[in-house]
Amino acid sequence: MSLQEEEQNKYIIGTFGEMEIDFLVQYFLSFGKKINIIFPEILRSKYKEYLKEILVNCYEIENSSPTD
Repeated sequence: MSLQEEEQNKYIIGTFGEMEIDFLVQYFLSFGKKINIIFPEILRSKYKEYLKEILVNCYEIENSSPTD
């Protein structure tokens, strides 16, 4: 993997194995709103799936009643 810059945009370019996808999703989450995964689709999908899970968990916590 390498970091490349083109016209004020930075790209992480390289290859990875299927077993590294979860690690990359976690790593890319650390960039917050400043990241856009454009390729490959499997990584984009896993990233979006993880974000959806976070939102669902937040919604469930927000709407649950406290237990006594």
